[in-house]
This record gives sequence, C-alpha cells and structure tokens, in this order.
Amino acid sequence: MAHYKALGGRSKSVNVPEIHFFNARFKEQIGDVLAARAVYIQQTVTINNISLCLTLLFPFILSNLVIDSLQNCKDTLATCQNELEAAKSEIQSWHSSIQNEPCVPAGATPEPKMLLDYLQALKSSEESLREQLEKAKKKEAAFIVTYAKREQEIAELKVSCSK
Repeated sequence: MAHYKALGGRSKSVNVPEIHFFNARFKEQIGDVLAARAVYIQQTVTINNISLCLTLLFPFILSNLVIDSLQNCKDTLATCQNELEAAKSEIQSWHSSIQNEPCVPAGATPEPKMLLDYLQALKSSEESLREQLEKAKKKEAAFIVTYAKREQEIAELKVSCSK
C-alpha cells in the first residue's frame, strides 16, 4: 500500500501500484501538479473499477464453479446409482438361481448361514468323491495287473501242455 501526499499536505492510503505512485510523485516534483493528480486519480479509479468488476463477477464465477461442482456430483451420483442397480440385478440373479437349489426348502428365503453350510457340505462331498475316484483308479490298476498276470499264466500253461 502506498501513501501519496496530495497537494495541500493531506495523506491518503490507497492500493496504488508503486510504479504509478512514483510516476505521480515525479510529476509533482517537476511542478506538474495537475498531471500528478491525474495519474493518481486515474490509478485509483482503475483499481476501484477492477475491484468493482471483481465484486460483480465473483458471484457469477462462484456460481459457475458451484454449478460445475454440482454437475460433477450429479454425474457421480448417476454412475453410482447405475452400479447399484447392476449389483441389485446380480444379487437377484444369484437369489433366483439359489432358490432352485435343493438345499433351500420350498417357499423359504435362502439365509447366508444356510448357504455357507450347504456350500461347505458340497465342498466336502467333492473332496470325498475325489478320494473315492482315486481309490477306484488304484483298484482298477491292480485288477488290470492281476488280469495281465493271469493271462500270462494261462499262456504259459497252454505252451507247457502242448509240448
């Protein structure tokens, strides 16, 4: 903030850039009082006009920022609502497919605990079936080996009997 001594020794405090303050003071020192006063008044009026413009434009700029921000929020809300609807649709699809499973009694609503227990039982059943399959494969291999040995014994007996 610069202090400018106007003619008559009065002191005023205004927001005038330093270069304009020195310009006005220089004109005053060389005796051009009217030019000094004109520079000072021009700069004061320019600054006041800028302040007035900013004061008038600020609500408009602020409202545009708020409108843009509000639009972004609305877009985000719309996206979230679409995702929510998609999730609800997927849950309904799961609910429909689970409703037809034998673990849910007719007319009953599937409860998460009941479904988890059912899935655990299915997993245990799958493991048990895998173990039974492995045992069956081993027995089959043993029968094949036994059968091959018997076939070989029969072939040996036929050869020894024909001699």
